[in-house]
Amino acid sequence: MLELKNLTVKRGDLTVADHINVRFEEGKVYTVLGPNGTGKSSMLKTIFGELPHEGIITYQGKQL
Repeated sequence: MLELKNLTVKRGDLTVADHINVRFEEGKVYTVLGPNGTGKSSMLKTIFGELPHEGIITYQGKQL
């Protein structure tokens, strides 16, 4: 299971994702939808460790 708790992602002074709380359960398929520029790619890059963030990301119970 992947869980995001109060995830906030900023690029410079711009907040591109603010206080995201979501749980992705194993064995299910999820889609992230939204207009261009709403932080979808930034959220994924943050999960993979490419961007700094505030909040907590846990995978299988371990904080990333």
